[in-house]
Amino acid sequence: MYFNKDPVEPDILTSRLATAAQEDPDTTVLIKGDRAAGFGFVVDLLGMVKDSGLHRIAIMTRPKKKQENADE
Repeated sequence: MYFNKDPVEPDILTSRLATAAQEDPDTTVLIKGDRAAGFGFVVDLLGMVKDSGLHRIAIMTRPKKKQENADE
């Protein structure tokens, strides 16, 4: 897990999210992950964000790469 590009442990992330919520409760949290991130992990992360007092959450996505047709 990272917070502003800094690797963090879950307890540190919780603390940083709480601080962000105190400074500006309208802060938007952007969540970006890779395909290896399990659904349970993402649900836990969303719960951490919500429990911190932040409620503006966006999940960043990338378009799926198009596969070239081998027959063309």
